[in-house]
Amino acid sequence: GKASVSKDITLIDKYWTNFANAWFDGKDDPNISLIKVSPNDGYYYETKDNKFIAMSKMLFAAVTGSTIEDGGIEGELKL
Repeated sequence: GKASVSKDITLIDKYWTNFANAWFDGKDDPNISLIKVSPNDGYYYETKDNKFIAMSKMLFAAVTGSTIEDGGIEGELKL
């Protein structure tokens, strides 16, 4: 993909949420920049189980070195 960085005040104001206050000192913080990413392609994977069970299976596989098949779906995204 391709990425670009912007410090456009109008865009920062448009996308600002209070959640960002955890990392910045308000919208006027000079360290804020926006990154726009335009992907060339994409891929997805969705587990059949909920996130907690899927994470537990991944952790188990990482610790034991085993492989797991959870019956999820995956595929290429058309962009």
